[in-house]
Amino acid sequence: MPTARLQPDRLEAIDMGRRAIHNGASALLRERLKSKVEIDQETARRLFTLVHLLIS
Repeated sequence: MPTARLQPDRLEAIDMGRRAIHNGASALLRERLKSKVEIDQETARRLFTLVHLLIS
């Protein structure tokens, strides 16, 4: 059975959208956790990604 292949520009657009969602969500996560823990943006992004994968 043939599989559909996405064009590189389409893949890039999807990845950019995913990054934007994860960046926004990680900023929200930092804001919500700031009274309990101080984390940098990259750590918050990784934490959001982990949480997202666990509940998906």
